[in-house]
Amino acid sequence: MSKARIRYPTIEEYDKETMLQWLARGFIFFQDEIEALGHSVATFASLFYYDYLEARPIWTEEDLFVACFGRVHIKNKKKYAMYLEAYSAEYDPIENYNRHEESTRTRTPDLTQETEAESERKQTRTTTETPNNWKEKDLHKVAPYDSADLNNMEQTERSYEGTRSTSETYSGSPDTASSTTTTTGTDTEETTSDISGNIGTTTSQMMLESHLDLAQRMKLAEEIEHDVAKELLLQLWI
Repeated sequence: MSKARIRYPTIEEYDKETMLQWLARGFIFFQDEIEALGHSVATFASLFYYDYLEARPIWTEEDLFVACFGRVHIKNKKKYAMYLEAYSAEYDPIENYNRHEESTRTRTPDLTQETEAESERKQTRTTTETPNNWKEKDLHKVAPYDSADLNNMEQTERSYEGTRSTSETYSGSPDTASSTTTTTGTDTEETTSDISGNIGTTTSQMMLESHLDLAQRMKLAEEIEHDVAKELLLQLWI
């Protein structure tokens, strides 16, 4: 007794509208990546349909067919995210050095400066006493042994003529004055610098070649198609 042979129909053998619906449901798992590339899920499903018309899906039931897409996305999600990050990077292909610096210095001064102004360091002052003529009197009194009252014992009087004046010279800084200046507020200094270019380790031609090589390898749409095909389709034609 021979065993029944399982037959897997090609994508083309399915009803086209049905297969496109299955593919669209499956590629919903990749919606973020597909839209980031500028496509719609329906367009991506159509592209896959025509790229693999003669391929044979392993899963012939819709739910199992669609679940296969979810497994592929879970296993490769990190890889797709790195592709998108590389796509969004902005750079100049002929620059290999780019430095951006921002700095802010804020100072709040509260400074007091005092300056002192001095008058003449020497000053002469003259004092004149009046009257012009004056007398001095010396008086010495004693008390007799039999009396409690004081009696004059000796008296001397001196008379002077002329003008009495006193002249004094002062040195140093007898008079001072001061001036005070106060600075308050906020002093802010902001600096921004951008330095970029070729530091000379690689020629501009080599950098352009690397840029083009990278563009050739960054084919996320094809990467998604291949990942799904490896999981969904038989690898040998029957």
